[in-house]
Amino acid sequence: MAGRLTIIGGGVMGLMTAYHAAPLAESVTVLDRSRVGDPATASFGLTRSVRNDYRDPEYVRLAFEARRLWREFERDCGRRLLVDCGCLNLVKGTVTPDLASSYAVESYAVLEQLQLRREAFSGAQLRDRFPQFDADGGWLDVDAGFADLAAVTQALREGGHPVYEGKTPGVKIGFYNPPDVIRAPSPIGSVEEFVAECIPGLRDAEVVDVATASGVDTCWYDLVADDEFILGTVPGTDGLYTGVGWRGTGYKFAPWVGRVLAQLALQQGTVYDIGRFTPARFAAEEVAS
Repeated sequence: MAGRLTIIGGGVMGLMTAYHAAPLAESVTVLDRSRVGDPATASFGLTRSVRNDYRDPEYVRLAFEARRLWREFERDCGRRLLVDCGCLNLVKGTVTPDLASSYAVESYAVLEQLQLRREAFSGAQLRDRFPQFDADGGWLDVDAGFADLAAVTQALREGGHPVYEGKTPGVKIGFYNPPDVIRAPSPIGSVEEFVAECIPGLRDAEVVDVATASGVDTCWYDLVADDEFILGTVPGTDGLYTGVGWRGTGYKFAPWVGRVLAQLALQQGTVYDIGRFTPARFAAEEVAS
């Protein structure tokens, strides 16, 4: 058995690293500046999406592997952590005029390339299957849904995180507007305008700002210059490894990240190819400049 491991950061990435490291290490210590389940942390909230659809095939493969590890973790802890409902990407010409280059179409093509479970709907088929939506087409990632964050955090460490009983009679809608993305011209400038255009049945529904009402469910973005994760050995150090730069999409990858970091720290290597994520790429850029 390997020696002692210290993990700095008790969010989902740190706790998943501890989970994977526990069978390998003599002891595992998790240090955090506040506490597990602190609302100020990025991994605190109600739900986070767990999906496979990306434009980059490598991220799709990693998401698929992370989902397999989520299922292993569910079996180990005896709790339901993932809610499978699929992930449906919609496209409407009045919102995204260039349908062929939309995220929905291009990410679906990658699912098709990798032969993952998926369904495509024309406008008529969409209205028949999902009459609540008004769109020109829909592309469904079947093996997708969301993670129940309260259940996940409790499974990783009992206590320190609120448990929300029952279900909220509503629809959660997020407005994806990161500062590093150039937005195409669109008449949609808010959640309310999206609802009016694509989910007309909710036009008169009460609008509640979840972050204001409950203090949770705001996604935090740590932006990276090349839009890639930072994962691996810290250059110029011995026995120091890092995982950061999740760009608002990291939670679904947490079991995979935890396994990678545990293997790196305790076995000095990992079964996964993480070359594109190495922190050393930034050191190389500094030398070149």
